[in-house]
Amino acid sequence: DTDNDGIPNHLDLDSDGDGIPDNVEAQTTLGYTAPSGIDSDGNGLDDSYELSPGSAEGLTPVNTDGTDNPDYLDLDSDNDGSSDTTESGVTLSYLDSDNDGLDDLLDTTTGYSDPGGMVDDPLSGSVVLTDSDKDASSGGDVDYRDATDNRPDNDGDGIPDEDDVDDDNDGILDTDEGCGNLLINGSFDSQDFSSTTEFPGPNTESGGTFIGQTINNYSLYGWNQTHNLDGWVTSGSFSWTPNDFAASYDGDQYIDVLGNNTHSGGVNNTIWQTISTEVGESYTLSFYWGEDVGHSSGSVVTLNAKVTDSDSNNLVNQTLTTFAQGPINGIIGPKNWFYYQVSFVATTATTTISFEATPPSGSTSAGAALDNVRLVKDGSCQDTDGDGVIDAFDLDSDNDGIFDAVEVGHNQPHTNGQVNGSVGADGLPDVVQDHPDNERINYTIAESTDDTDTIPNFLDLDSDGDGIPDNVEAQTTTGYTAASGTVDVNGVYTNYTNGLTPVNTDGTDSPDYLDLDSDNDGVNDTVEAGITLTGNDSDNDGLDNATDATTGYSDVGGTIDNPLTGAVILPDGDSDASTGGDVDFRDLANPFPCDNSIYLSQGDVSTPTTLYDYVSSTNPFTVNAIGTNSHGIEYNAIGFNPIDGFIYGIQGDSTNLVRVDSDGTTVNLGSIAGLPVSNYVTGEIDDNGNYYILPFVYGNTLYQIDVVSQTVTNTITLSASVRLSDIAYNITNGLLYGVDTSNGVLYSINVTTGEVLAIGGANPIKAFGALFTSSTGELYGGENYLGGFYQFNITNGSRTLISAGQVSNRNDGAHCVTAPITFDADLEITKTDGVSQYVPGTTTTYTIEVTNNGPFGVLGAMVSDAVPIGIPEANVSYTAVASSGSTTTISGTQTGAINDVVDLPVNGTITYTVDVSIPLTFTGDLVNTATVTNPANSNDPDPSNNTVTDTNINGEADLELSKTVDNSNPDQGDVITFTITVTNNGPGTANNIEVLDIIPTDFSYNHIASNYTVSQGTVTYDSATGRLEWALGTLTTSGGSNNSATLEYSVTVDVCGEFINQAEIINSSQADLDSTP
Repeated sequence: DTDNDGIPNHLDLDSDGDGIPDNVEAQTTLGYTAPSGIDSDGNGLDDSYELSPGSAEGLTPVNTDGTDNPDYLDLDSDNDGSSDTTESGVTLSYLDSDNDGLDDLLDTTTGYSDPGGMVDDPLSGSVVLTDSDKDASSGGDVDYRDATDNRPDNDGDGIPDEDDVDDDNDGILDTDEGCGNLLINGSFDSQDFSSTTEFPGPNTESGGTFIGQTINNYSLYGWNQTHNLDGWVTSGSFSWTPNDFAASYDGDQYIDVLGNNTHSGGVNNTIWQTISTEVGESYTLSFYWGEDVGHSSGSVVTLNAKVTDSDSNNLVNQTLTTFAQGPINGIIGPKNWFYYQVSFVATTATTTISFEATPPSGSTSAGAALDNVRLVKDGSCQDTDGDGVIDAFDLDSDNDGIFDAVEVGHNQPHTNGQVNGSVGADGLPDVVQDHPDNERINYTIAESTDDTDTIPNFLDLDSDGDGIPDNVEAQTTTGYTAASGTVDVNGVYTNYTNGLTPVNTDGTDSPDYLDLDSDNDGVNDTVEAGITLTGNDSDNDGLDNATDATTGYSDVGGTIDNPLTGAVILPDGDSDASTGGDVDFRDLANPFPCDNSIYLSQGDVSTPTTLYDYVSSTNPFTVNAIGTNSHGIEYNAIGFNPIDGFIYGIQGDSTNLVRVDSDGTTVNLGSIAGLPVSNYVTGEIDDNGNYYILPFVYGNTLYQIDVVSQTVTNTITLSASVRLSDIAYNITNGLLYGVDTSNGVLYSINVTTGEVLAIGGANPIKAFGALFTSSTGELYGGENYLGGFYQFNITNGSRTLISAGQVSNRNDGAHCVTAPITFDADLEITKTDGVSQYVPGTTTTYTIEVTNNGPFGVLGAMVSDAVPIGIPEANVSYTAVASSGSTTTISGTQTGAINDVVDLPVNGTITYTVDVSIPLTFTGDLVNTATVTNPANSNDPDPSNNTVTDTNINGEADLELSKTVDNSNPDQGDVITFTITVTNNGPGTANNIEVLDIIPTDFSYNHIASNYTVSQGTVTYDSATGRLEWALGTLTTSGGSNNSATLEYSVTVDVCGEFINQAEIINSSQADLDSTP
């Protein structure tokens, strides 16, 4: 009596009690022969099992595993660890009403008349035994005899697809790919019932935990519940029982639907899930169930399964019962798992699956064990891209070339779309789970927040919703390869088998297909790609109708495909995509440098605007175009934003903000919120990035705009109406400046108060369509009709031409207000008084001339000439004369030092005449220095001529003359020699010194070289008059190396007597302190 049912095996139709009749288990599956019911020889053996009546061969019992007992006595015929009862799919009642050894649920008759029971032929009887891999007719067998599971395994991970929650190992649950179990946590392995971290209460042990609303706040992941239930662990145990828990059917855990209804006033717990369904579609619910760990032998097990629609109508209402086996060999719970399956047609968009267990009489906690609950949609699984490979097998479910493993967002390493690393019993890669085999992913399926289509990225042809397909954004522009149109067995286009590695142009944040600003230039890709979205996606593929070429997923590149040659060519404003740059949405916008550059926008009616750079190194200015006007946008009212380095303007007759970068790329950024439509030609941006614009009408409204949010942040009411063709912001005083187009008056505008002030009066030079301010406070403008470039005096409104320039119209100017504007101007100063010495008590007159040698005019240069040290200020007087176009602050005759501010056009001059009265007591050098200094906005290319110094030395010199003779008492006929010495005793150097000596007639002198010698200078002699003249030249001051000179000459005494010979200094350029020779 193998099964201990009290019936000896030879009288027992199911000797091992597994529910499979001995008649079935004794024969092979394919060779099954049903009894004929005839025993012609009366030997008790059915004729079907004799070769001939009376031969008495009988059946030779099959022993599938070749070990232990033959199958009819073996509860695990294939020795795979699972009971034959469970593997065969039969359900036992554990009742045998006719006492023939065969369970009532499998017995067709009373008594022994049908030994095959409900089974008979295992493959075609009333109860067909389970053959999961469907190989019983092709070399395999039904499950209870088949130790090898040959069910399909798409990803080759060893887990059959039916049991594999991730059939392609992309890290995405099959249910999230439109296939497999639609129920969450159907195997109850998503939580660890033995974890005191997940279930930290006193009711958690190695065998599991109590889960319930009325005894704790734990909950069963994925399921709703009314009261409490139990979570059990395979082979676990609890302190309240000496027994171990039976094994789960799937995974390592299962539940008892009923915890203990004493905690809920006798009301049984119900668990349920509500899932989305398609009306009219067929679904199959299946699950395994059995007795609970609390059932005693023979007690009733009752489980109710319901399927209800959203109107509470029952689509399925099945109560399942059996009798419990109770503890067997120290094992409690479901030793056999019973399989139940039912199909239904959905009638509403949501359907609820629910279970309730009822305890047997006298028990409050013995409910029903439940495991591997599955709900699948009948028929084909979801194939989003329609390529013939279902999403659950498809490594690129939307055919955009990017593997699902990349787009789904788990960020785990993969090889050709399959996640690397170990895979557990649930078939889901361990790295995408918090706990292996819990059938639960540890990440949120990525769905870009940048679009609003709720389509997950791995099924979305345009994940960020910018209008550019993912297939385009995932590839480089020049390396774009269109999809081949043919997919491999993994659902990947044959020319993308290694998958596309998504391009990340800016190298930050997200790759381009998830980045609304791929080049991180502050402008969204949609704008830079020139796409106008419709906001509609008729075929629900994630791609806006604006760039969708087909219905569905057949053309993943949309209307764009190749960005450079497709039906829709993406903008490339600087035409560099093929030469190292890229199309605009990927071409990092190049900001302008914040330097002394000045820019001019120029257009015409209904003509796209061109931006120019003033080249200020030559006079007149030249202009260079920055890029072209192929962008097709007419704009005006430009301003340079020092915050981001871009120039902004307003598209003509609109409220659209336009941005221009340093290569001329021009992008229409769209409308400015709060700005009324008008003709805006007047604009400027301050040092904080605030953009100010005025309509080109006589009006008193100034708009302040935030270019980042594209919103009017302040509407400023002006104190007076003005019509200005441009404005410029001065960071030194916080004012805007503009010139009225009607009268040429310069106005200032206080952006805080709105106060408008006129500076100076009317001026015929008035059409300033382009104004610029320097960080140092200077204001400049280009005059439209005359073509000159002027600098303004912001105190009196005057304007000075500093350069010629081209005429212009429909223009505007821009400059970085935090940078200086500088122009070269070679200022030169000269000073002379025509002499090198002075004489105290006299007046010296200086001429100082300041000249602008260009190349540009200058406004506000400083001319200074300090009073010489030792000279009273009252002794210095001066006048100034300005050339045409030049200005000076000096009028009339002034005294003291010169400190003049001058304006000088090219070749302009200021001439100063300075008289210095030198006191009699003045000594030392007379030193006078004059300087011209360029203003902060002017660079002098040759500073060496900016300062001049004139030095005069003191002109007085005390000359001393001496004369000696070598024989003062000569005789007639004697030759005597006279020596004349001139010495300069200072203090000044003496020039042009001449000495006269008249030789008496009583002496004879022959003027030949042998008769005289001289240390310096020249000697002449007039024999008629006896005049000997010595022009000795210059003697330095006393103590110098040349402060004296000597003349010696010899004469013959003609007669005897007393003679007087006198020499004198007859000339010197300097006054002699002692004027007596």
